[in-house]
Amino acid sequence: QSLRNLLNELAGFGCILKDHERGLIDFLSTRNGREIYLCWYLGEERINFWHYTDEGFAGRQPL
Repeated sequence: QSLRNLLNELAGFGCILKDHERGLIDFLSTRNGREIYLCWYLGEERINFWHYTDEGFAGRQPL
């Protein structure tokens, strides 16, 4: 399977690979009626952070 197909499959689950070298993945969700990303970074045991869709990694906030 090509990388493009795998990325499309992830996107179908609401997952977005933000940085393949750092292992950064965002998961689309909602918080107080507004779309957000749950943010997971390679090495983190679980998803502990989120940020608004118009912010990046620097805007991460604890859950």
